[in-house]
Amino acid sequence: LDPAPGKWKRGSLEVEEVWQRVGIYITHVRGGPYLTLIDCRPSRFAFWQRLRVHCSANVIEQLEAVFYERGAP
Repeated sequence: LDPAPGKWKRGSLEVEEVWQRVGIYITHVRGGPYLTLIDCRPSRFAFWQRLRVHCSANVIEQLEAVFYERGAP
């Protein structure tokens, strides 16, 4: 994630706190689904959680696990 330089007409994309802006994606590695979370601060710290099943209940379960461990946004 390396955003193109440019100016926004309104607001700001600057992030000052952890979990202020989080990118959440479902990716596939060797046929298996993974939940990907990226903290959109300058560090771009990422988490990957294996999904047992590609369904909303499992996504929620994995999000809760990350937020329980690292703190909620």
